Amino acid sequence: MTEIVDRKVVHDCFYRERFKYTLGTPVPRVLLSYFESDEGFTVSTYDVTGILPNSLITFHINHRGDELIIAGALGLDYFTVTYKKESKERWLPKIEKMIDEL
Repeated sequence: MTEIVDRKVVHDCFYRERFKYTLGTPVPRVLLSYFESDEGFTVSTYDVTGILPNSLITFHINHRGDELIIAGALGLDYFTVTYKKESKERWLPKIEKMIDEL
């Protein structure tokens, strides 16, 4: 299980709110697997470690309904989730439950 050490709003605008989730461990690859198996999401990864060996694999997870965007890099201990304000209450508990299950 992955522990959420901190959650804070890092950006707020009229339509969206972005939260930074800091974890007790580095972001695991299983996070990507969790969303890759769901047809409601598009998962993009960017791996340039062949060119830049010290780089990290970054990821971007989009909800097809444009209600949710998750972004970060494997190996870091944080990632961001951007919620549409009108759908935040529906998604926030689901995302935090999913993090606990990683």
